[in-house]
Amino acid sequence: MAEDIEYKSTTDEAQAFLNSEREYVENGLRVGYETFLNRLEVHNKLSQSIISDDDIATIFSNYRTLYNANSKLFDDLMLLRLDGITKLRDNLGKYMVDFIPYFRIYTDYIVKKQSAITHLEKLKKSNKKFRQWLKINEACAGRKLKAFLEEPAARLPQYLQNLAGVYVAFENEADNDNHQAGTDLLQAIVDIKAVTDEIAVKCRDMKARLLVGALQKDVFGNKIQLLAAHRYCISHASMDMVVHDKNDRIKQHKFILCNDILIVSSLATSFKSGQLIAVYPLIGLRVARDPKLNDTLIQSTDADKLKYRFALVPQNKNFSPSDTSNNSYVGSIIIICQNHKQLEKWIETIEDT
Repeated sequence: MAEDIEYKSTTDEAQAFLNSEREYVENGLRVGYETFLNRLEVHNKLSQSIISDDDIATIFSNYRTLYNANSKLFDDLMLLRLDGITKLRDNLGKYMVDFIPYFRIYTDYIVKKQSAITHLEKLKKSNKKFRQWLKINEACAGRKLKAFLEEPAARLPQYLQNLAGVYVAFENEADNDNHQAGTDLLQAIVDIKAVTDEIAVKCRDMKARLLVGALQKDVFGNKIQLLAAHRYCISHASMDMVVHDKNDRIKQHKFILCNDILIVSSLATSFKSGQLIAVYPLIGLRVARDPKLNDTLIQSTDADKLKYRFALVPQNKNFSPSDTSNNSYVGSIIIICQNHKQLEKWIETIEDT
């Protein structure tokens, strides 16, 4: 005989939600702001700098705005709680729906979070003064600064989980006749889920745009201008390419697929930036599977290494995989992937783009 499942009451779940928000605001955002961000800013105002204003902005982004917004939400929820736990329970969904616009301020923070943490680690290694300051203040806060910086990104899924707990409790209370409160909770869950999905898409898009700048620096040493307002990176990889000179040979190159162009360059080294080889507009760019290779190249190269290949054929260029004449290669390139998975991924991505 199946055991009856015991569910928490709606008021217990509402109180648990409030407790969770209190923990996030008072022991998370507030401590992160007062112990780290605010103190670093005060040091600079008093001309006793630990790190620069730019360093502070890179590490904390809009952390202060998150703290202010969630502090206001917590204060509003506390006012409801002072009128009784049922008042909090019955209005929780409505208040969370009203807070939806503020969730969008998390987008910029979440996108920049990894860069912020990377910059933090860099400063810890290079700045002895900051390293010592951080050691003292992390001891005061009881946690590493990195933990405080990561917390906001983890909070959005927690909202969905906590609100779902309250809603499930409503569904399982047979004597609960407050249908509007349950409806508001469901609407809050749906709206927050929509916002988190929107944030995920924007984060992915913004990260892809930032990646263009990173590749411009890492591959070309900022000597080639890749950045454009509309451009974002879809994929990039180092793969072999058939180089056509006196004798066909294989050489590894860097391939950068953006939403409007595909860039081919030589590999960058610690001593030399990559050199731009070709730029292919995606409009009219075709993919040809299993292109024909020069007999000499086939004889001099391990067959398994040549197995996973495709050709890129730009607009107005004729390319026949079965054509062995040198003219067939004009304007086109043959790319050799490491395995079948990489081959299919790049062909599919290029065709979809």
